[in-house]
Amino acid sequence: MKRILLILLACLTPALARSQTIDLTTSGATYSGADGARWYQGTTFAGSTSFAPFLRIMALGTEQGFNTDFRPLPPDAVGTLVVTHSLTFGSLAPRILTDAAGSYRFYSLFVDVNETSTSGDSYLSLDSLQVYSVPAASGGGLSSMAAVQAAGALRYDMDALGNQVVLMDGNLLLGSGSTDLEIDIPASRFDGLAAGDFIYVWMYFGRAGTISTRKYGSSGGFEEVRYALPTTGVEETSSPSTGSWLRVVGGPSPGFRYYVPGPGRTSLTLYDVHGRAVSFTSSNSGSGGIRELPLQSLPNASTLGSGIYFYEFRWNGARHMGKVAVLK
Repeated sequence: MKRILLILLACLTPALARSQTIDLTTSGATYSGADGARWYQGTTFAGSTSFAPFLRIMALGTEQGFNTDFRPLPPDAVGTLVVTHSLTFGSLAPRILTDAAGSYRFYSLFVDVNETSTSGDSYLSLDSLQVYSVPAASGGGLSSMAAVQAAGALRYDMDALGNQVVLMDGNLLLGSGSTDLEIDIPASRFDGLAAGDFIYVWMYFGRAGTISTRKYGSSGGFEEVRYALPTTGVEETSSPSTGSWLRVVGGPSPGFRYYVPGPGRTSLTLYDVHGRAVSFTSSNSGSGGIRELPLQSLPNASTLGSGIYFYEFRWNGARHMGKVAVLK
């Protein structure tokens, strides 16, 4: 009887190990999970001119890694601070996606799979994805996932409702820089975070091995995870619950234009790409209305170099976050 039981367990193990397979190996394939996340093959992000990488992982057959400023990078992540580095929550502007059921807010990750067909393998599996938040005071240079888990909170786990695997074909969109996989995570998972809090994304690729005749281990290049940069110019955020809004004003006199419907305290904080606050200003207003806040009027404005900065604007209980491009 014991021998028969062992044989039955051996037969059941593969099914138990992978309870859900998300096959995105055909052009335009999509999947909506029970956890609210959405997965897309080969989609583009409308309104964005470029993507910024924050995690690159070596092609080692199976590979894992997470984004951090710690050097040397652990365990399989590679690259300079340009391609693998810490990421602040303020970097991830929310997206509004609409379908027949309504409109929903998400934060998106974009994966570039640099697979090749030189060895006959163009496929790759994403076997694990976990997203953590870490308070700003803990810094962006944590050296291990154990340190991340100890300092932060798990915001999203693709395997929370059952062990999933996502299958991709890296040759559907050839070339480095293409978005082979888009992952949209419900914005509600990030409730309560401040713009300067850090986001850690941990991923594991290539563990699915061979399925039928397809090999889903890594065969070449790198796996790169990115977020979308906004277009230079006007960006607008609004708070439906309060009626307030804020716009980024471009042109020869760049700055911010905002509207608040009543009296209260306003504040504006600018963060650099590492989540450091580089400028802060606040004021009390006895009435509502439209206000102008020129960039040159901000504290330390003269010391800001060209690049992307992240803003957090507050009025009473409302908060607006986004990006602004500074060109000098």
